[in-house]
Amino acid sequence: QYFYHVRWVEAFQHFLIVSRDGSASWLCWVDTLGVPSSWIRIPAPVTRETRFAVLERPGETACTVAYTTGANQVALISASLAGSHLVRLLSPETHESLANVRWVSTGIALEFVAPVQGHFADGLPRLLIAQNRDDSDDIRTLLLRLSSLSSVQATSRLPLPQGWVTVYPSPTRGSATLVLRVPRSGPVRVDVVNVLGRVLRTVWEDPLAAGVWELPLSLENLVSGLYLVRVRTAVGVTFGKVVVLK
Repeated sequence: QYFYHVRWVEAFQHFLIVSRDGSASWLCWVDTLGVPSSWIRIPAPVTRETRFAVLERPGETACTVAYTTGANQVALISASLAGSHLVRLLSPETHESLANVRWVSTGIALEFVAPVQGHFADGLPRLLIAQNRDDSDDIRTLLLRLSSLSSVQATSRLPLPQGWVTVYPSPTRGSATLVLRVPRSGPVRVDVVNVLGRVLRTVWEDPLAAGVWELPLSLENLVSGLYLVRVRTAVGVTFGKVVVLK
């Protein structure tokens, strides 16, 4: 079941090809002379007749690629000339609007919606998916609100105890990394609060799949002191601690 689609990626001055090969996909870069390079196999098959989406960000060394897989899922790929990898699979567990979706085989188009310099007013991109309904001549569209695509990632660290949160480095002068274990897929909210429980900023407010995740933690503009990182998941609330030294 071979299928190919190609797009020009302006930031890298290369073409990007995504092809289906049975139960997987291959990504390949092609330069302006037609020379291919950086082949890599991704364990997520692109649906046939699909126009994949590409999100480029100025100054970044990787772009984000999105395509449907035919299993109520959308694959998000980090693609660069140095290498590409599967970042995550969007599913009904992370986006309820994907429940009961049946991707048709006659063609699907995806595009990142970018009305204001690549992002909406809330700073998060959207992914628009358009296809023909399989039971009529009507168009079916889905607009998925996505979290920061480059800043959150699954981590290969050893599993943390259930509900456990850690922040490193601590003390920090302003930036840190939050590592948390999500025991069950569902909505997750992360807030930085002071010792009196006052919310100073919200770091994350979106669904996450079960697993161990890393999120960047910006603590700039906070005075020196002890702060709590409050994490609300589908199973309850837990806290981490971080010390800011200026």
